Amino acid sequence: MPIRRSVLALILFFAGINAIVALDGYYRYPSVGNDTVVFSAEGDLFAVNLGQEMPLAAVRLTTHPGDEDHAAISPDGTTIAFTASYEGPREVYT
Repeated sequence: MPIRRSVLALILFFAGINAIVALDGYYRYPSVGNDTVVFSAEGDLFAVNLGQEMPLAAVRLTTHPGDEDHAAISPDGTTIAFTASYEGPREVYT
């Protein structure tokens, strides 16, 4: 059941993101946890709460000069891990 819900959330999210989120660009590396989708765009991480009313709005989570991507939401939904290259080689941050 959780896998079906995650797949459905991703399909709905990416099918209508241009119409419901005022963010142009490439949306990559999505991660679904509970009612939240975290994805990379413009070199930063963004989150969308799928439980909110329409129109959905993406919230920018990071604004560092380096690129953040490959986010993963913890099973309890309290932490997001991602990779970034702030100080040279890519490292994992939370």
